[in-house]
Amino acid sequence: MVKRIKLGLLYSYNDNWIGGTYYILNMIRLFNLLPNYKKPTIYIIHEFNTSLIEIKEINYPYIVFKSIEIDIIMLKGFSHLSKYKIFANKLLLKFLGFKFFKEKEWLKSIDVLFLSDFNQYFKHIRKKIFWIPDFQDRYYEEFFTKDDLRYRREIHNIISKQENILFSSYDTLNDFNVFYPNTLNNKFIYRFVSLVDQSRLLSKENIKVKYGLDSQSYFFVSNQFWKHKNHIIILKAAKYLLDNSKLNFKIVFSGKTEDYRNPTYFGELMDLVTDYGLLSHLDFLGFIDRIDQLTLMKNSIAVLQPSLFEGWSTVIEDSKALNKLVIASSINVHKEQLGDKGYFFEKEDYIELSNLLHFIFSTELNTPDYRYDLVINGEMNNLYSILKDVSK
Repeated sequence: MVKRIKLGLLYSYNDNWIGGTYYILNMIRLFNLLPNYKKPTIYIIHEFNTSLIEIKEINYPYIVFKSIEIDIIMLKGFSHLSKYKIFANKLLLKFLGFKFFKEKEWLKSIDVLFLSDFNQYFKHIRKKIFWIPDFQDRYYEEFFTKDDLRYRREIHNIISKQENILFSSYDTLNDFNVFYPNTLNNKFIYRFVSLVDQSRLLSKENIKVKYGLDSQSYFFVSNQFWKHKNHIIILKAAKYLLDNSKLNFKIVFSGKTEDYRNPTYFGELMDLVTDYGLLSHLDFLGFIDRIDQLTLMKNSIAVLQPSLFEGWSTVIEDSKALNKLVIASSINVHKEQLGDKGYFFEKEDYIELSNLLHFIFSTELNTPDYRYDLVINGEMNNLYSILKDVSK
């Protein structure tokens, strides 16, 4: 009988970086597609106050939930025991010969930990996989605080010395090899796939009523309002389209509007919307339910992904899973994701984007066939192979 691998997954629901949350959820869904004998036992290691509803809805058969103290998943290297407990243990060990506050025994049974952490709490886990989603900080320092830049650089430097590293794309792996040449790590690539239960999506009519949208066809943008997501290029393209055509177009946006790094950014975009006279052509829905997001995506003319930088775009994978046409900035990772099935524009060329919007709005195009069933099957086997290799 094949030994069932025990996988520890650090999980924290975080709507400030919802892509990271979706990454873990879809990884569990992917494992759920494996033959029963290959399915790992998954230990979900989470903070006390983490919502676990999304994971429980997957109905994965071999899953264990383990809550831990709140400072564990912070990559800060602290012990899970407070300094008072550590001091008490030292006294007890010295005078009575035992510790009262013990490490958790279940940790020692885990074969592989992912997304791994440098905390001493996990020191008994033999194999660890560290994850580097991207190197955006190397290309766009202006989008980060000094503390964030220092933190990311420190973490990447430490990860570069670890045994097993997972990358989200070949593009990110290429960056790693440039920034950290001649390393001897085991380097793996898992290219995130999106598993969507389309039976849960709402009807086109219901979703429009829910958000007060009119009957007009629309393009859809679903990114957090962070500067590197490049919403401004869409506003400029929409302004150009308004001034140079008679199209009665509509663009719908969803996504969290707050960014602690640039707290005035969304307000500045809204000022531009007013200045450009675009109020009747754009709708902003804010951070919305996942099912609603996918329903709006499914019923759009096309999905726009204008980012200046991505590690591996969740939006594009969602679009592929729904067989939607995508208009994306022509950065390397978007080309890696879409191949010849995307429509691309230079990331700062609003006229090129405007022309694409006009063309797609005015033309009856066939929906792309991403053969996503094959993509899912390929990454399912790839992910299991990575886990198996690391666990040896």
